[in-house]
Amino acid sequence: MGGYDAPPEEAVKRSCLGAAYARVCYFVPLASMATLMLAFFYLLFYDRPMCLACLAVYMVHHAWCYLFHVTAFSLVGQLRIRRAELLNYRELYEDRLAQREEDGVEPGPEELTWEDVMHFVVLPNYKEDIDILREAIDTLAISTVARNQMGLVLAMEAREPNVQEKAEELLEEYRLKFK
Repeated sequence: MGGYDAPPEEAVKRSCLGAAYARVCYFVPLASMATLMLAFFYLLFYDRPMCLACLAVYMVHHAWCYLFHVTAFSLVGQLRIRRAELLNYRELYEDRLAQREEDGVEPGPEELTWEDVMHFVVLPNYKEDIDILREAIDTLAISTVARNQMGLVLAMEAREPNVQEKAEELLEEYRLKFK
């Protein structure tokens, strides 16, 4: 558990609490939806105008929340991506190493150098047009680490017709662009 050796009784207690929390997280939404549905059915039989009004309010509320959340979090995500694209991660890494040297911290044997890190990108596809795959692979190939530190894995279905030819064509075309 992340380097922390808890006593067995504490680990059992923590696992019981985790299981109880998981049950609550499963049960509360289920119970609230069931209660809401029962309330709608009750209103449907005893007060139809009120049922329709409640249903309309419920639908408008959820549509508004959904649209707001999608819009807001899409914008936040785009801003974070743009900010991350502006960073020079190699420079940040080297600054961190320089700071550690100034602080007198010796690198441990388990620490990797920048060049030791290998990135693997898995590109799953099934019956995907080869031009779309090329576009995705081209986007990866323009990375500064693609040639020396990036491996590309094409995850293709064997049952796809002509999959072997497509894989070989892409492999031949991009063989020199990735490690």
